Amino acid sequence: MKKITFTTIALLFLSLFVWSAISGEQEQKQFAGYLNINTAAYEQLLELPDMSDSLARNIILYREANGPFSSVDDLIKVKGFWYTYIDQLRPYIRLEGENTLRLVE
Repeated sequence: MKKITFTTIALLFLSLFVWSAISGEQEQKQFAGYLNINTAAYEQLLELPDMSDSLARNIILYREANGPFSSVDDLIKVKGFWYTYIDQLRPYIRLEGENTLRLVE
């Protein structure tokens, strides 16, 4: 019984350590500017926070098949997107204008 309890506690501390490291890393990243999701190239889309290769490709494929986005909320129609992630991206994306998003160090 003591072995199981010790293992459980060790896993809990390890989980907290990993979570702390991940959340601290995300807090250090600061972005300035905006990205026009209707004109951004694949490489530019990858600059968005936590953007994966597949999500960036899916945005491009969606635009090619359906035309420009009429609302930021239209991203929910793109395979792989969920509302929480769209809300996370909302401060950095626009439907018009130049692509000026950059990482500030």
